[in-house]
Amino acid sequence: KTRKSDFLDSPLAAVTQKKQRQISMVAQEYLSNKSLFNSEARFDVIAIDLMDKRRPQIEHIENAFDLSYGY
Repeated sequence: KTRKSDFLDSPLAAVTQKKQRQISMVAQEYLSNKSLFNSEARFDVIAIDLMDKRRPQIEHIENAFDLSYGY
């Protein structure tokens, strides 16, 4: 997620639970289509803040959220 202004607190704030569920549903569909039923999924978030154009702030959150089952 990238932000050019401080419209929201941070780019990380834009990765809401709703978006996490949407990403999880797509991942579940992909894993199912590839017959990868017992595979684990890892979701990282890269947040880029472009407030300072000369020096963007980049934050990498490993395992930011888990695969959500259900809706």
